[in-house]
This record gives sequence, C-alpha cells and structure tokens, in this order.
Amino acid sequence: MKVRPIKSPIKVSRVIPYAIIVKVIIILILIYMVFIVWRRRLVKKHRKNSNSIQKNPFEIAKDRISSIKTTGFTKEIYVELSHIIREFIENVHYLNVLEMTTEEIKQNKNIFSLSENNFNELVQFLEKADLIKYAKFEVSHIDIESDKSKAMDMIEKFFLNK
Repeated sequence: MKVRPIKSPIKVSRVIPYAIIVKVIIILILIYMVFIVWRRRLVKKHRKNSNSIQKNPFEIAKDRISSIKTTGFTKEIYVELSHIIREFIENVHYLNVLEMTTEEIKQNKNIFSLSENNFNELVQFLEKADLIKYAKFEVSHIDIESDKSKAMDMIEKFFLNK
C-alpha cells in the first residue's frame, strides 16, 4: 500500500458573514452617535436663557463698582475699577478698549465719542490706576473712596453721552 500525499483542508465559506455584520453595526452606531452629538450641539447653540433678564452696561458697571470693597489691596481695587470702566466703554461705544493700553487710548482720541473734558478725565483716571497697579504708587483710603465715586461719575457721564 502506497501513502498518498496529504492535501490541505478545503476552506468552507460561512453561511452568515459575522465579521461584515459586526462592522456594519459598529458603523451604524457611530453614525447614530455623531447624529446625537450634532443634534445636541445645535440645540444648545440656539437656546436662550429666558430666566435671566439682561441688564444694560450702565447697570452692570454700577453694580460692580458698588460691590468693590475698599478694604482690600489697593492694586486689586484699581485693577477692578480700570477693568470696569474699560469694559463699560467697550460695551457702550463698541471700541476694543480692553485690549488697548492707556497710551494707545491717548493716541486714538479721535475714535472716542467723548467730550474733551470727559476724555481727559478718563485718561487721568487710567494713568493713576496704571501708576497704582504697576509702579506701586501709594494712595490713602480717602483717595480710594473718592476714585470709586469718580469712576461712578465717569460711567454716568459716558452713559448720558451715548
């Protein structure tokens, strides 16, 4: 009896292609998840908060100035006062004042719709705030109170000149 050569096994194709079915299911799940994320993003983007009543910039600035405590560090007080005034001008007059230095504000006097006296008062206040913030200029508690009221007066003047 002679030994016959060994033949390799014959591949039998499966009746149900499980690998393809699993891949299709994974793709469908991913498409569904992308759709859900996209849908939520659109809903959140256009949703408005109806509970909060929008305040005008004058009221916001007035509330922020009145909430400043004059018992803290003078540097922090003047940083906050300067930021409030700059943000107010930016919101009312639509000028990018938060990103401008005091020197740039002085140089671009023509873009401000303020009277000469109001503009000079603004620049003097910002220069004094810069001295206190960066040069460690010393001021008394009385000066802080007067500057706080001066900031409120400037905001009222700017709001009336709008």
